[in-house]
Amino acid sequence: MKHNNLTRLLALSLLITGIYSDCEKNNNYHGIPDVYVNFSINLNLPAYSGLNVIGGYYLFENEGYKGIIVYHAPDDLFYALETACPYHPMDSCAEVTPDLSGIFLRCGHYEGNDFFACCGSNYDMYGNVIKDPAVYPLKRYKTQRDGDMVYVFN
Repeated sequence: MKHNNLTRLLALSLLITGIYSDCEKNNNYHGIPDVYVNFSINLNLPAYSGLNVIGGYYLFENEGYKGIIVYHAPDDLFYALETACPYHPMDSCAEVTPDLSGIFLRCGHYEGNDFFACCGSNYDMYGNVIKDPAVYPLKRYKTQRDGDMVYVFN
């Protein structure tokens, strides 16, 4: 009888562990669908000249789920961030955009100089939450630089 209870306990713990780890794998970005990302940026092209400057960024509207912002950080690395806000990513307005200062990202959109907030969350240019209600960072894609080329992929 003790052996049977031990077997049941072991099976139950394995089941719970499996469910928990499956949830962790599927919810890394809390509702943002995984999409295939693989594109390159030629830093010599005039369209991307802003990325040659530390602090520069470029919005690729047709990449990722809702778009990807590529940022040239002070550490001279490039960061690629999904623009879908992880707070409520399926809301049509849940898209981050750089603040006019270019120092942080806000959930919402601009019409001219007027900002229309969606959830009100703010993020630094590395994708970390700096203002609620969001609790999860922006989804990051991998980047690799090779000379004048920057590759963005997952």
